Amino acid sequence: MTLINDEKLNQLGELIKKSKAAKAAAELAATEFKQTPGQLVGTGGDEWKALFEAARIFAGVSHPDHEFPAISEDATCPLCQNRLGEEGASRLVKFDAFIKHAAEKTAKDARETAATAYRAIQNAALDVMFRDALVEELMEINPELAAACSSMQECLHSRQKLILQAAAAEIQWEDVLKLQADPQPGLKHIIVGLQGQAAALEATADEKVRAEMATEKRELDARVRLGEVKDAVLEAIAKHEVCSKLQACIEGLDARAISRKSTDLSRTTASQELADALNEELKRLKVHQLQVVMKPESPGGKTQFKLILQLPGGRAPAAILSEGEQRAIAIASFLAEIRLGKGRGGIVLDDPVSSLDHRRRWEVAERLAIESLTRQVIVFTHDIYFLCILEQKVEEFGAALTKNYIRRTAQGYGVHSQDLPFDVVGTKDRLARLRQALVEVRRAQKDGDEDEHRRLTAACYGRLRLAWERCIEEVLLNGAVQRFGEGVSTQRLKSVVVTDEDYREIDIGMSKCSKFEHDAATAVGRLPTPEPDELEQDVERLATWRAALEKRLRDISKARS
Repeated sequence: MTLINDEKLNQLGELIKKSKAAKAAAELAATEFKQTPGQLVGTGGDEWKALFEAARIFAGVSHPDHEFPAISEDATCPLCQNRLGEEGASRLVKFDAFIKHAAEKTAKDARETAATAYRAIQNAALDVMFRDALVEELMEINPELAAACSSMQECLHSRQKLILQAAAAEIQWEDVLKLQADPQPGLKHIIVGLQGQAAALEATADEKVRAEMATEKRELDARVRLGEVKDAVLEAIAKHEVCSKLQACIEGLDARAISRKSTDLSRTTASQELADALNEELKRLKVHQLQVVMKPESPGGKTQFKLILQLPGGRAPAAILSEGEQRAIAIASFLAEIRLGKGRGGIVLDDPVSSLDHRRRWEVAERLAIESLTRQVIVFTHDIYFLCILEQKVEEFGAALTKNYIRRTAQGYGVHSQDLPFDVVGTKDRLARLRQALVEVRRAQKDGDEDEHRRLTAACYGRLRLAWERCIEEVLLNGAVQRFGEGVSTQRLKSVVVTDEDYREIDIGMSKCSKFEHDAATAVGRLPTPEPDELEQDVERLATWRAALEKRLRDISKARS
């Protein structure tokens, strides 16, 4: 700040003023010199002065025995390199006297002094380094002083610029910005106060407290660094937890421990009770030709019993039994084991009827329906035929059945839905699905996608045909004859009446749907795509007929009873 204070400002102004005065005096002397007759134009000017000084330096080389400008008349001129003569020698002396004239020297010295003062202000470093953390800290201590420091920073740069402009005569010296109040006393006061606080803290803090504070500071620093990567850390922790849970599941699903335990139990707990339970389960599953018996063994002199299957020739089960029979034995063994366990925990079976023949599927379904009366039974299967059998057996024994659909979608595998496939739902649910599909048909038509409109419409008519077929089986014939059914329910015929009007409705509905199930003749060309309203009318036609059939079934059943 002292580099551009009022003292420096006044000093520079005075030096520039003196330089200008000395320059004017030198110019006056030069004017008189230039007016000497017989001299070239420009003599006495800056260019001429530079030339004469260069000649002075050159003379030290060309006339080492003479002291310039005292060169003899017979010598050569260092400028034109002709013989000087009397007149030339006297002219050199005269020129040198002019250069060394007091006015010229005074002007030169004044100009250099002013230039030095000018450069000192021009090159002055006026950045007080008041920024960032220092600004924030001072704002907390003394907001007014912080504002004064910021204002002083701007004032210093502006004042420096204006001083240089005044020196160049671009503005008046009176227009230079005045310095603001010096904030240094206030800053020194704060420094003294902070140093006092630091000294007091240093004197009173013991090592234990200091160590605790250092630990707390490191903790706070760690939290700051953690905050910068918090999202990434949380994501990593979540992934680690998921991996730990999955690893626990993998370890929990390891079947080796179960196999070892099963082997130990087969050697230590084989009993006639288990043999009887196995034989009963085999009988329920219609595997009558197989029997389990107790066989004694004496390894190491210790009597043990082992359960074995009686097979002709004593051959291994895999060499004699079919894959379906082996599966039946496995299911029987599992059911016998949980039966003797006396517990009521739930059981899970994954596709239990794989490799089983048609007849034995009925036995497995019946056995699982009976088991569901005492415990929760969860069955995974992709066999719709087995699902239909299981439904009939559950209904027969009065158990509860809940169906869920697990499939693969764009989201991946194992996506759960309570909406079952269209093939396994009844007429009512199929009509509801068709009404939902109508929304997509209308959207495709609205978007102008003709190919998608035709595809969705054809798919709806294909499903509508399936709904007509299911309605005939389920409602018109009252379930008396069912596909995959175990028999014919003759008692249900008491509500059944098939009229000519029924035949006409079925013929119209099925014929309309069949148009989109067959390849059109080339001569006829592609059939026009029905409008969504027409498709909706065909769906509602089936719904109306179904409602009328159900009412008629109730009325006829009541009348015949």
